[in-house]
Amino acid sequence: MDQLLIKRCLDDDRKALEEFYKILYKMLIGVCWRYSNNMEMAIEYMKLGFVRILLNLKKYKEQIPFELWAKRRMLNTIVNEYKKNKKWNEVAPYNEEHVETNL
Repeated sequence: MDQLLIKRCLDDDRKALEEFYKILYKMLIGVCWRYSNNMEMAIEYMKLGFVRILLNLKKYKEQIPFELWAKRRMLNTIVNEYKKNKKWNEVAPYNEEHVETNL
């Protein structure tokens, strides 16, 4: 990843952000797809992970390869979403016996 592009993203350059997203999308959509049930969920993970990467971009250190750093942020996002969804499903499981229909 080009360090100049990262710096431009930190400076809120819109064209740089668009280019950054395109590069990250190609690099990370496979990771999202691997850990999701379907493409819709993979895209949702990608959006959430991209925001998290942008919010933490100031913390990126050049000694670490950017691709590795970004994949780690993405995996952390996916794991957090999985835990959140798992917790939600445990609290409110869907049970057809409790559903009333008025047909």
